[in-house]
Amino acid sequence: LQLSELHFELEQRLLEWQTEFERARSVVEQSIAELEQNATVTALGLEGEELPEQVDVAYWSNGKYGDLLDKCRQFLNLLRQEQHALSIEELRKANNDFLPIIRERFESTIYEARLNALNSQLRMNIAEQALQALEVHGFRLNEAGYVDKDMRAPFTAQLSNSDGSRVTIQVLPTDKTTQELANELVVVTRHPTLKTEQEARLQWEELCRTLNQYNLNVGHPEIRTTPTANIERAGHQ
Repeated sequence: LQLSELHFELEQRLLEWQTEFERARSVVEQSIAELEQNATVTALGLEGEELPEQVDVAYWSNGKYGDLLDKCRQFLNLLRQEQHALSIEELRKANNDFLPIIRERFESTIYEARLNALNSQLRMNIAEQALQALEVHGFRLNEAGYVDKDMRAPFTAQLSNSDGSRVTIQVLPTDKTTQELANELVVVTRHPTLKTEQEARLQWEELCRTLNQYNLNVGHPEIRTTPTANIERAGHQ
């Protein structure tokens, strides 16, 4: 009778272990499949609408996608190769703790990739608006693009004027957690013909008014004197 009871208990334990094991393997295999199927996702617009463009999740998540996929594959190999060494408690912990975290990170990684791609497009749009504003004052574009041709990096533009003045536009990604769509605009102007700080400030105020008309709000200028030029620098978020 005792042997029968022990045999029954063993069968129950084996059944519970098998259930937890199959659950863990199924969820991991499904997670890997979903990750591989979502290597690219549709881009999102400012209103959360889907756009026809595609977002490369690995590129725009800065490696988080690849790390997550590697962790899932490693866990699946562990299940396959070391399954007899895993206790039912370990399997339950994996199902209750580890796998929900994988799901949460999977969703947040896709969201972050879409957000980074959208912010990248916004950096170029902000630079284009600043360019249009400065063209009113006779500035013309010399060159523009993302730093090191990396669309995740700052967007910069170099402009010049016939009077010798030069402007550098920098649109920088920020780490502000309170604003998801946040980039900083920095405008650096160089005026080789200006002799005093007052002249530089008046020149900047004129440019500032035009930038404001293009919905580019800027702060107070920081004026520096160099051997050849007065430089005004202002930031915008």
